[in-house]
Amino acid sequence: MGHQTIKPRPLVLEELIPVLLREREEQRSRITQLTDALAREDYAKTTELLESLSGSPTQHIVDDETQMLKLFLDAYGREGTSEAIKLFQQHRSKHKRVLALQQLGATSPKGLNSQETEVNVLEKLAQDADQAEEDLDFPLALKNRRQASKR
Repeated sequence: MGHQTIKPRPLVLEELIPVLLREREEQRSRITQLTDALAREDYAKTTELLESLSGSPTQHIVDDETQMLKLFLDAYGREGTSEAIKLFQQHRSKHKRVLALQQLGATSPKGLNSQETEVNVLEKLAQDADQAEEDLDFPLALKNRRQASKR
């Protein structure tokens, strides 16, 4: 797993949000499959699913921070953006958890057996962050984008 630079996708916000929603749905599905594979002690499938989860959150973080976070900071300043920042930090936390599980799967696949709680935490974190983003961040970003384009 080498370090690579991920650039924001060249999409306007109105195009980006449906892409992010679709990717997150796919991610939630993979996390559910991960939970099932772990329960079956299918470590090969668990490791494969962890690998498939690694790139999408990184791209999501880059896209969020370059488009939505910038929009919120411009509109509300740092203090007014604190809730959005917390949500974006949850993406980073989720990604770090995936990377830690992925590392364990690569070095000791059977060690994943003891990580069922961690996977459940990951699943809950993903659900909560995704719901907050869908309910709050995406609508607010679109509203601010429309207002900014009227100026």
